[in-house]
Amino acid sequence: MGGARIVVAASVAAAVIVSGCSAGASDPEPVVSDFGYRIETLPPGYSTCGVTTPSGVSVRSADDASLVVFGDGTLDDPYSGPLYGVAMFASSVPVASLGLGETTPVDLGGRPARLGGADGLQLASLPATAGNVLTWSDGDHTVQLVVRGDDGVDLLDLATRVIERDGVATLAPEALPVGFVELGDVFQLEGQPRFLFSIDHQRATASGDGLVDQLTLLGSDGDRASMEAFRFRALTSSRVTVGDAPGVVADLGPTGDGPWVVTWTPTDGVILSIFSFALQPDALMDVARSVRRVDGEEWQAMRSQADLLGCVR
Repeated sequence: MGGARIVVAASVAAAVIVSGCSAGASDPEPVVSDFGYRIETLPPGYSTCGVTTPSGVSVRSADDASLVVFGDGTLDDPYSGPLYGVAMFASSVPVASLGLGETTPVDLGGRPARLGGADGLQLASLPATAGNVLTWSDGDHTVQLVVRGDDGVDLLDLATRVIERDGVATLAPEALPVGFVELGDVFQLEGQPRFLFSIDHQRATASGDGLVDQLTLLGSDGDRASMEAFRFRALTSSRVTVGDAPGVVADLGPTGDGPWVVTWTPTDGVILSIFSFALQPDALMDVARSVRRVDGEEWQAMRSQADLLGCVR
């Protein structure tokens, strides 16, 4: 894998974990962490190349976008079963003109709509094989109904039970399968955390003129619900524990080949996420278990030293 592709993909993966929707986002008051975490035991061949603690970068959800997700509340892990989602965002573009991938035109009670795979989802990227999407216009908004893991559902019929509540498109309770509960608005959940820091590590090729992998540790604030919200868009995911902390291991890519992420909440209010394009989940879990908190002078020294380091860009 080329170095440029790794670095670009790393930025994309970081965005998937940390933020929801950047459209219409605004910068909050500056946030600079006075602590961080570090990987105590790096895998062979990896070295630290940069520490970032932005003072004003924290992507929040746009006010005109939502993605409400539902899952089977009778399961120990609702994300492990079928998932329904209803997305809505401001748009005056006709459905026929939207870039929706391979979709088929259908009639939704006299309204033009398009039915297709998850590659047509506008608000959140899903692997194309991970679900079905029905898209239609509703005044000045575009609405998308997303179903994952339930091939027997009639999307056209289900769409007639989509309602608007408090400016958000959602499903009427009677439209949901028995046992389903609302897991939350993915954009609100993912947009909740503030980015605190990131530490990048790279592994070079034997010749030293290219990259094998970029390994990034991200820190943000948030709770368990926001830590798990990205799972709606992951190809596969499962709950794990990192030490005694609740977490998730997931495949962020569209083909089952990664990149992989382990994300967890080591303490109340803090989310850590570590992802790699080369390390398999078991190896990435081992790396996550070696992460420890860094405070005070040690953290300041790490930040200062970062000025002397440089990642391949």
